[in-house]
Amino acid sequence: MSMNPHQELFDRQKAYFWQHLKGSSARDRIRKLKRMKKWIFAHQEDIRRTVYADFKKPMHEADATEILPLIGEIKDATAHLREWMRPKRVSTPMSLIGTRTQITYEPKGQSLILAPWNYPFMLTIGPLISAVAAGCTSIIKPSEFSPHTTALMVKMIDDLFPQDEVAMVEGDHVVAQELTALPFDHVFFTGSPQVGRKVMHAAAEHLTSVTLELGGRNPVIVDDTANLNDTARKLIWGKFLNTGQSCMSPNYVLVHEKIHDKLLAALQKQFSKAYGPQAADMQQSPDFGRLISAGHHQRVSNLVTAATTAGAKVLVGGEANPADNYLAPTILHEVQLGNPVLEEEIFGPILPILRYQNLNEALDLIRQIEKPLGLYIFSRSQRNINRVIAETSSGNLIVNDTTVAFGHPGIPFGGVNHSGIGKAHGHAGFLAFTNEKPVMRQSILLPSTLLAQAPYTKFKNRVLNLVMRWF
Repeated sequence: MSMNPHQELFDRQKAYFWQHLKGSSARDRIRKLKRMKKWIFAHQEDIRRTVYADFKKPMHEADATEILPLIGEIKDATAHLREWMRPKRVSTPMSLIGTRTQITYEPKGQSLILAPWNYPFMLTIGPLISAVAAGCTSIIKPSEFSPHTTALMVKMIDDLFPQDEVAMVEGDHVVAQELTALPFDHVFFTGSPQVGRKVMHAAAEHLTSVTLELGGRNPVIVDDTANLNDTARKLIWGKFLNTGQSCMSPNYVLVHEKIHDKLLAALQKQFSKAYGPQAADMQQSPDFGRLISAGHHQRVSNLVTAATTAGAKVLVGGEANPADNYLAPTILHEVQLGNPVLEEEIFGPILPILRYQNLNEALDLIRQIEKPLGLYIFSRSQRNINRVIAETSSGNLIVNDTTVAFGHPGIPFGGVNHSGIGKAHGHAGFLAFTNEKPVMRQSILLPSTLLAQAPYTKFKNRVLNLVMRWF
């Protein structure tokens, strides 16, 4: 049996962890995080250039979605890391009088970060920020579909870290399989549920903990009290951000039948404001990117064809240019249950609109589909909002907007079941790479275990019964 080609790097990082990182201080980790922030600011133009080269992401989107969230993560971590690392005292129960306990926070050890292509810089460096804050080593496998951004990140890691601490390993799914075969202490994966299952299966072989940031068919409810202009503007932004290639992107919209036609008119109006009134304007717009690859373009374009064949109508968009991996921002209406566009996560610039008659009907439909990463409701009815919060399950829920929860470093971000396992960002990201280890100190003079030690006398039995009655 041949040795894993990455075993030598893995072994070097293991030795480095025990020699240099296991007992690292908050000061050491903060210094590394600040160096990362300084590097990002110094190479801001390079980041814009490389993500544009990979899929023509507009400069404004690159700043807002690739750079800004990372700066927020680093600032949050550097401001709070000493507090996160500080041992926490735990009160002593009556049954354990004589003990003192505190929870300590130690790095798990060696981490593997498997990154996606849709936000190639942010979703690679973001988990690394948490790993560095926690004191772990990292092997990073970036996506092979965003080579320009990957090349820049390789330079970043080489500039900032020795390979024994953080290393980039490039390659396709074969390399990912080789890496997941190694006994890491934690695996952080961002991608599809289909690949997430494979990662979790491989991790289970070594009982390795995982964070799985997946996705899902994120629903939107627009009830009959919603502010339609505000709703339309936010739907256009949330859906077509990053060309719809986002795990938090709305996957379908359920709109109350009373306002269905008014919402369609508001969407058309906001669409023209964002991308121009004509098809040619949209294709030439500097504010709309491209799909990542020819294969992805074909898959998403086929969804439009399948949807319209099944009876959906195109409100706006629909035009495609395979030579440029371009698919116009597309809104579909008259979409019925069973339409192929509703059967999978779209992950592209297509927004299907469905009618509903009452909130019960909308909630029943949402609950029939696996739990989403994000769920969005546009409403001015607190009663309806409270019902959606109480009667659905999702990784995140946003009222009167979409997507924005991802950029908040102070809240745990992640899915539930099909849409993910574990949480990321801020303190939650630090904890993902951290082992919460209780340390208990027992009294020598009067240990709490005296009543539990043989011989079991009548006196001990009476005292034990008194203790139980006291509880």
